Amino acid sequence: LDSELKRINHETSMFELMEIQDACVALFEESLTPMESAHQLQPNRFETLKGLMTIHYALNQSDESDRYREEIDRLNKNRP
Repeated sequence: LDSELKRINHETSMFELMEIQDACVALFEESLTPMESAHQLQPNRFETLKGLMTIHYALNQSDESDRYREEIDRLNKNRP
């Protein structure tokens, strides 16, 4: 997939772009469960919260993405 992403240019067909997008979505979906497990172990870890926010955003799950963004904001306000 990495090499496919690097080869995208103005000549890449819409069909090829859709295939690449599907592969990216599959990777985000695959990464969601391990990221949620990490979040259960350390619920206040910024890297995990940012990862969950990004994954949900990439999967067009804006409500979930916003929920993690709010959690990040809340934790940032409580930082010394």
